[in-house]
Amino acid sequence: MPTTAPIIETIRKSLIGALTDFVNESGFLAQINMIVELVYELAEYREEDIRFFPSVYVVKRHDDSDTLAIIAPGADRIGLKTTEMIEGCGAMILKDTAAMADSGWSIFVDVSDATLRYGLFRSEMLPVSLSSADHMADPDAKSGSGILLRNCARNCVELVSSDGKRLEFGLTATKPTPNSVSESFRKLAIEATRSIPETQRDQALSYIQRLIVQVCQQCHGTIIAVLRSDIQELPPEYHDGVRLEEPVDLLAAFHELKGDGTAATLSRLLARETLFRGMIQSDGITILNSSGQIMAFRVFVKPNEGEQGKMNQLNIRGGARSRAFELMKLRLGNSLSCVFFRSQDGNTMCEVKHD
Repeated sequence: MPTTAPIIETIRKSLIGALTDFVNESGFLAQINMIVELVYELAEYREEDIRFFPSVYVVKRHDDSDTLAIIAPGADRIGLKTTEMIEGCGAMILKDTAAMADSGWSIFVDVSDATLRYGLFRSEMLPVSLSSADHMADPDAKSGSGILLRNCARNCVELVSSDGKRLEFGLTATKPTPNSVSESFRKLAIEATRSIPETQRDQALSYIQRLIVQVCQQCHGTIIAVLRSDIQELPPEYHDGVRLEEPVDLLAAFHELKGDGTAATLSRLLARETLFRGMIQSDGITILNSSGQIMAFRVFVKPNEGEQGKMNQLNIRGGARSRAFELMKLRLGNSLSCVFFRSQDGNTMCEVKHD
């Protein structure tokens, strides 16, 4: 009996089809196979079952200018290898660099039509400095041609081009959400800096957003809430947790470092970031105010009688964290202006309401 040869398909064809327009408009069509490999690998990159979250900057010279020098002026750069554009080069790049692309280091891939040179560079010099991502997103920076690729959630990769275009690509079967993961982080950062003086807000917003992204990448899931800007004390409904006698002021330490740039102020800011990271990794809810201060952590909430009736009408899927998120959403506009949710598998949502 004659047999029919099986049809063999992989996700590669679909990835190329989905990414072609973005890559072509960014000027990297000749490198699309490498970029497809990077997207696939970055979706959930692991070595020895340890997850890594490297940022990869694919760049090329523009009008004889060094794109990498523009987005990371004066930064240390460590070249590792020059090679031809071959099958599997995306995976090879990450294998050689991903474990070191952390704590301010990122990966660069400097390409031409047929060859590439890759290595590591300092994309973040100090917490108060503009990052390479900020430089590349600046429309006035004239940063040449580049694409930033980075993991933003489990099985989800964000691509940002030097001309301001963004694409969030999820390697999942779930329907796309109305807001991107990066937009959810930005909404949270906006609310956590709403009371900062306008002259300082842009830098504070950039810093808080970058910090929260870094912390949430490595946590097992979290809820972060922001109090309304007119609320100065922690409301009684959030007293079941660890209430700080004095708020931990992240942005005060940030501005101190920006003011004098000493080793002591850098150490103070990094120490407060460490506390924040530990609070986020704890069970329960972390509560901030609109000045970037941490008010409480390990907070657990219960619905009152009126809230319980509304909760009973909701079709809530998930565990205790999902139920707590739905309850906190009911309090938006009352005690809260914002509630942010990140599940263990990377599902990310942010709700904002002002009354």
